[in-house]
Amino acid sequence: MNQQSNNSFHLLTVCTGNICRSPLAEALFQDAYEADPDVYVSSAGLEALVGFPMDEQAAKQLVRLGGNPDDLFAEQFEDEHARSSNLILTMSLAQRQQITRDFPRAALRTFTLAEFAEIAVAAVNESGSSLPLAGLLAYARKHRGSHKVDSSKDVQDPFRQPDPVHEATADHIHRLAQQIIHASSEAR
Repeated sequence: MNQQSNNSFHLLTVCTGNICRSPLAEALFQDAYEADPDVYVSSAGLEALVGFPMDEQAAKQLVRLGGNPDDLFAEQFEDEHARSSNLILTMSLAQRQQITRDFPRAALRTFTLAEFAEIAVAAVNESGSSLPLAGLLAYARKHRGSHKVDSSKDVQDPFRQPDPVHEATADHIHRLAQQIIHASSEAR
């Protein structure tokens, strides 16, 4: 995992407890950007189960997708996250709304995972090539109003749900993360 430096682009994934969805997304992005020392990826929860490891079922899905859950522990979203993150990706519209309400300085950098993936694909289609994450963010800020955002595109919370729900959630996160990864020039 890359360590954050002052010159890093900090991508933060956010969910509720930070034990299922956001750490899975964090691990997928970390894997894609591990060769780039200028991209730092982390995750946090709005109601985090601080210090807890990944949920066992979610961890199983991460392993299925080729990731490693061993170093992922829940962390509470705090003001420092809002200040230091260049891009905040939430798993639901309600989470995006909570962050923009409670941390207004982060509003222009906060998107749902589905919203940003859709905008990233549009950016690549328009430019004809991948863009740096900062370029995708600039495009997203400029075009965010032209992309419909509603809760129907939320990543379902699989906590305390059966394995098939965890699998569907992991696949949904993986698909959206891959759209962003393929759109960004920093990915390996």
